[in-house]
Amino acid sequence: MPKSLAAFFLAALALPAMAVTPEHAAKMAESRELFSKQVRGILKDNCVRCHGGEKTKSGFDLTTREGLLKGGDQDAAIVAGKSKESLLYQAVAHLDKELAMPPKKPKLPAESIAAIAKWIDLGAAYDKPLVDKSSREKAPMQVGRKDRAYWAYAPLREGPPPTTGDASLGDIDRFLLLSQLKDTARKHQDWRDGR
Repeated sequence: MPKSLAAFFLAALALPAMAVTPEHAAKMAESRELFSKQVRGILKDNCVRCHGGEKTKSGFDLTTREGLLKGGDQDAAIVAGKSKESLLYQAVAHLDKELAMPPKKPKLPAESIAAIAKWIDLGAAYDKPLVDKSSREKAPMQVGRKDRAYWAYAPLREGPPPTTGDASLGDIDRFLLLSQLKDTARKHQDWRDGR
């Protein structure tokens, strides 16, 4: 049997194992509802300040599901469908004292930890990001007096075009000619000065 045909048969056998189970949609819907009713508040109150607000400690931003699945410096924060294997669960349940979250605070109430575990077991769905980062507007750029001295910010000046001995040149051509003359004069000056 050719290798490509064997690979095709192996892939065909693997497809059912990779298929989404029929109850997947129901689990994700239940997970999304649990998130909006309980888990969102728990995460916002206890986690976002360090992991997704103004700063993200340990490279972990849990404000979006993508950030949650990506994890941080210590790898993925959750294993969807397996709360006991998830770092997030282990941290909030204080199963590892080095990893215990929130740090320097008592462990979350048992109901909160159970809600997070159930949410992860159901697939850890979000209904929307914890923090709407797109609505945060940066302050408009302020251009001061010192900035206006830079040529790009200087107000436009209107003045007559340079005069040249050639009356057939248009306004733009006269500006270009003047620029070339200044450049040539600068090169000659540099040559005379030994630069």
